[in-house]
Amino acid sequence: EIAKVSEALSVMNSFAMKLSGNIHEKDQERKMSERKEMVETSIPFIMSALDGRIQDTGFVSEGTITIADILIEAFVTRFESGILDGVPEDILKPYKNINKCAENVRNHPKIKAYYASKS
Repeated sequence: EIAKVSEALSVMNSFAMKLSGNIHEKDQERKMSERKEMVETSIPFIMSALDGRIQDTGFVSEGTITIADILIEAFVTRFESGILDGVPEDILKPYKNINKCAENVRNHPKIKAYYASKS
């Protein structure tokens, strides 16, 4: 189980590094060109790989929430927010396991209690 979590974190970390470099790109034309490539190639490739690593339970590890699940939910939230110009808000919609994982995290009692304590 630890290997599954580690592998998912590695996949997300690789993408996060690529995205971080793009977010800080000063040349707007280059930034949007890189985003177009991400939308057409990188995101589908990486998210397909990640989607296949999520268990039928909707968690990376069998039925137990992990840091990998929380990070997946954060990725989904960022994409859905529309904050990334040139990246459709619904780009992750085709990935049923990723979306199931995000929903599981959002509905987890401890996560809900945490956010309730902050409001």
